[in-house]
Amino acid sequence: MTDSPASNARKVLVVDDSAAIRALTKAVLSVDERLIVVEANDGIEALSAVESDRPDLILLDINMPRMDGFQVLRTLRTNTDTLDIPVILFSADRPRELPSNHNADFIAKPFDPSDLLSKVLQTLAQA
Repeated sequence: MTDSPASNARKVLVVDDSAAIRALTKAVLSVDERLIVVEANDGIEALSAVESDRPDLILLDINMPRMDGFQVLRTLRTNTDTLDIPVILFSADRPRELPSNHNADFIAKPFDPSDLLSKVLQTLAQA
């Protein structure tokens, strides 16, 4: 018996204050039927979604109102329940230095759709 796509589904939380970026990212990732995409529009919503949806990976914008991506990442890494969730920061402004002690990757916006999908799948495969 083979596994159905639904049984192999991996949940990706896309966090960005731009509805257009969330929609584009969801469209890119939805090409792969093994990915389920959930969305949040800022860091506070992201932390709530992590609690309720338990994503397998988080794509996290850095520059957002109310709570930026670095604050979300620090919060995730101080909680034993969320410590190991892979995070890919994405932003138009590449940070000078990624927080090395927080185990996160980075992809620049605007992103190439195939590069984004590839990085997400590769990160999930390593998780």
